[in-house]
Amino acid sequence: MKKILKALIPPTKHIGSYTLAATEGFFYTAKQNILWEYNKARQREGLQEVKKMPRGTKYKMQPLFG
Repeated sequence: MKKILKALIPPTKHIGSYTLAATEGFFYTAKQNILWEYNKARQREGLQEVKKMPRGTKYKMQPLFG
């Protein structure tokens, strides 16, 4: 059974609320993968990358079945 990390990201000045889920990889942690995905979403909106997740981001570990 693999575990996934779910991130509930609150709305910010430039982007609305967002929910992401990621697993750990060989080279990156789940939180690093979530930050990468969040920056990709910001990039699609024409925004600059951030070095850390917005204040108020909540994380929850969940089992992944299948």
